[in-house]
Amino acid sequence: TSLTELSLLSCKGIKTLPESIQHLTCLRHLKINGCPELVALPERLGDLTSLVYLMLRDCDGIKSLPESIQQLTRLQLLEINGCPELVQWCK
Repeated sequence: TSLTELSLLSCKGIKTLPESIQHLTCLRHLKINGCPELVALPERLGDLTSLVYLMLRDCDGIKSLPESIQQLTRLQLLEINGCPELVQWCK
């Protein structure tokens, strides 16, 4: 629960993140890069209330963000690159 930074890089086999990620209440930086089979972020992502930076890069399978992202009141930077369907959804 005291982890402050999590980077998932080139995780080609990951399709989902566990819902238990919600217990990382001190997490400030979440970087997901090169995970093309990842299809969704956990619905409880909004429970990461300390999150200030979220990066999603080259994650072709993610089509939308969970509604709970609105609860990330400390989020200062949301970086989305190489996720064409997600970029379209954000528009």
